[in-house]
Parts: sequence; C-alpha cells; structure tokens
Amino acid sequence: MIIYNEDNSVNCYQGIIRDISERKRAEEALFRSLADLDLANKELHQLNETLEHKVEARTEALKKEKKHLEINSKEINGSIQYAKRIQASILPPVQRLEDGFLDSFVY
Repeated sequence: MIIYNEDNSVNCYQGIIRDISERKRAEEALFRSLADLDLANKELHQLNETLEHKVEARTEALKKEKKHLEINSKEINGSIQYAKRIQASILPPVQRLEDGFLDSFVY
C-alpha cells in the first residue's frame, strides 16, 4: 500500500515482504530432479528396448535349436527302430537264447 503526503507525493510504502528465495531454490531443485528423472526414464526405456530385442533374438535361436534337436531325435529314434527290426530278424527269440545259454542274460 502506498501512503501519500498532503501534496500527493509518495510518503512511504506499507506492505508485507516475504523472502521467497528458499521457495525458488526448492522449485529449481524440483525442476532439476524432474529433468534427472526424465533422463533416467529415457535411459531405462532404451535399456528395456535393447533387452527386449536380445530376448527376441535368443528366443528365435532357441526355437531353431529346438527344431534341430527334434529332427535329430526323430532320426535317432528311427535308426534305433531300424536296428531293432534288423536284430529281431537276425537273432533268435530271447527265450531260445536263455534256454541255450543258462548263465547269460540278454540286455
């Protein structure tokens, strides 16, 4: 509030003065913290994208390896079945072997 003299010149000012320096420092610290958080958030987002790409690539590699193992497993099982058929056609029945060789076993 302005207080005037009788001749309308300013005599004095009357009012309340508040020091907002601490508030300004707190606001500046808040803005710096927000900027730091924003930067950290961007870095985490980039890291997350990188990890997602690595997981996708590893998943694809594992799928290919699984398919390869399945093919190998089928081939090996086919070979084992073929060998069993050959053995069954060549070897006599197990009971006949056990009767002929009393102290033996057939695995």
